[in-house]
Amino acid sequence: MPKIPKCKGCNKEGHYKINCLVTAKTVIKKVSIKPIKTKPALKKKPSKTLLKKKLEILVKDFVKRRDNYTCQRCGKIVEGSNCHASHVIPVSRSGYLQFEPLNMKVLCYHDHINWWHKHPIEAGKWFTDTFPERWEYLRNLHIQRLKPMNEQQLIDKIKEYKDLLS
Repeated sequence: MPKIPKCKGCNKEGHYKINCLVTAKTVIKKVSIKPIKTKPALKKKPSKTLLKKKLEILVKDFVKRRDNYTCQRCGKIVEGSNCHASHVIPVSRSGYLQFEPLNMKVLCYHDHINWWHKHPIEAGKWFTDTFPERWEYLRNLHIQRLKPMNEQQLIDKIKEYKDLLS
């Protein structure tokens, strides 16, 4: 028959430190009770990355409405995952033009993936011929090398686009 362990606090069989009142009293005496200091609840600021994602979604929705959900190259009406708001000057080259609506155009999936990205010279020539004023405006902005937006500017732009879309 297995031996039943004894409590180290009261030396009784069958119950352990957790259940023992003698052990519990000694444990309570050892722990000093100090008031818990709590910090005032601070309002957490949204991260810059999250603000950028929100703004990009709003700007892309604005561009899709502006272009009437129509592919600018082939003229098809597009919707859902077939409707892409594509950047003219890539974000990797100029992050400050990421949220500029004139730096975006609506393309269908086929034209965006299989033409715009695979034939950039031909696509760039098409854009400069089709939208010469827009290209000149974007080129001038790109030359200026604007600074990226700070958190407050991003928040202001988000409010602006929410108002435009509602």
